Amino acid sequence: MHQRRNSGSVEQPDERQRVQALFPEFTLQQWQQLDAFVDRLREWNQRVNLVSRRDVDHLWEHHILPSLLPLKMVNIPVGSRCLDMGSGGGFPAIPLKIARPDLEFLLVESVRKKSLFLRMIIQELSLECIAVMNQRVESLHSLEAFQEAFDWVTARAVADLATLLEWGHPLLRKGGTFLFWKGEADEPELKIVAERWQFPYQVICPESRFADWKSLEGLRFFLLEKTASPVVPRGRKG
Repeated sequence: MHQRRNSGSVEQPDERQRVQALFPEFTLQQWQQLDAFVDRLREWNQRVNLVSRRDVDHLWEHHILPSLLPLKMVNIPVGSRCLDMGSGGGFPAIPLKIARPDLEFLLVESVRKKSLFLRMIIQELSLECIAVMNQRVESLHSLEAFQEAFDWVTARAVADLATLLEWGHPLLRKGGTFLFWKGEADEPELKIVAERWQFPYQVICPESRFADWKSLEGLRFFLLEKTASPVVPRGRKG
């Protein structure tokens, strides 16, 4: 496995330590995997736009931490099958998979270079029960093997809520859950979209529990449950 090394980052040295303090249950191997993921992402980000350049020195606080926090606030049953839409640089899926090896993941990413990075890091970290598809999420709708095949559908910084539900609802099983990383400003849209789809929903505010992390201000986790007979609205907009 790739060894952590000094990549010339100016990241604040206590960011990783503060994240580590929140997850004392992680093993040494899991921290080594997260370290390797961060280092390799920084390397690849020099030639492939995986994360914002302004965030590259704060990956632990701005990307690793938000990806992992649902594990402190949401019950994801053992062995759940998860679909991550628009996986990009691997957030939230790669940190979640490292933290929860029992989860099964399919990462769907339409940009070929990003998919190559995801496949590389999965192989390098020896992650199991996780795969990458270099396709648009909509292309899975016509494949019978993926129809209502997932317990959870996740997405972070990908699209508006109406589009995410349109992409994900054929792939999520009845009674399954959407988990989206969104912001406080998206709450009005959530109410409109959830009403149109008639999906029960919950808003989780991590800053209320982790107030000492300034970067979490405004972050929201949106959970929507796919009802047994969803009302599919016409048109793309919520």
